[in-house]
Amino acid sequence: TKIGGPSHGFDVEGQCLLPLLANARHKVVLVSDPDWPHHPAGRAHFRLLWTKAEPPIPMLWLETVNCDFVAHVNTTPWRGMVLRHVIEKAEAMGICLCLDSGMGRALQTSAVIDKNSVEQRTMQFVLRPTNGVVEASDYLSGKHDWVQTKEEITDRITRWVYTPRSASVDTQTEDSKKPRL
Repeated sequence: TKIGGPSHGFDVEGQCLLPLLANARHKVVLVSDPDWPHHPAGRAHFRLLWTKAEPPIPMLWLETVNCDFVAHVNTTPWRGMVLRHVIEKAEAMGICLCLDSGMGRALQTSAVIDKNSVEQRTMQFVLRPTNGVVEASDYLSGKHDWVQTKEEITDRITRWVYTPRSASVDTQTEDSKKPRL
């Protein structure tokens, strides 16, 4: 979706639902839990973004895993399950996966990846406008919810990046491979 933050995604207001319907680059990883059978209890926003680098590098951006405020469930196993899913997606697409610090630490302890394929990087991302008009993210900008009608560049953001074996080295510039902290 083109929405983010702990309250977005479980809301029923139009400004929270329209972006989900209007933007093909933004999805939600939904987490079902047997202790909350009514509907998915958790979700993480999952976006395809491009870096400001030349040439631009596509990255899968995963925001934090959130739980519906009214679902009182044990969320401990969710991180590992979501992480396995997004690793498989990044490998299938052959592009890097960009994670927050909590997920980055979990990724480094994962048995399914090569530890040398994970590093911290500081990057800027291009936010392209869509028919959804409203952008919302607590992680890409301090604005939270804002009208976006033109392309924007984020501030420099430091995240953990996983580069799967299937990612083409040719699509990454030397400058983009260096961590800038």
